[in-house]
Amino acid sequence: MSLDGRLQILLEPAQYERLEQAARQSGGSVASIIRDAVDRYVPGDAVARSTAADFLLSAPEIDVSDWSETKRRMHDKMAAQIET
Repeated sequence: MSLDGRLQILLEPAQYERLEQAARQSGGSVASIIRDAVDRYVPGDAVARSTAADFLLSAPEIDVSDWSETKRRMHDKMAAQIET
């Protein structure tokens, strides 16, 4: 993985403390926690396709003939995963 996009953000002290605690618990870095959060909140094409495939395979009773309803349910499931 090539890391060439640099970002500077300002956080509240409590936010940064939570990030440091999460990094310690995971054995990673604050930067890796932030990259993971970006991937969860703004999934790339591969993540979105994988999530959609998982959704469709996990619920064979879904009627895909109503595509707008299926897309809405997939969106709701992805949003719920982001919130957790």
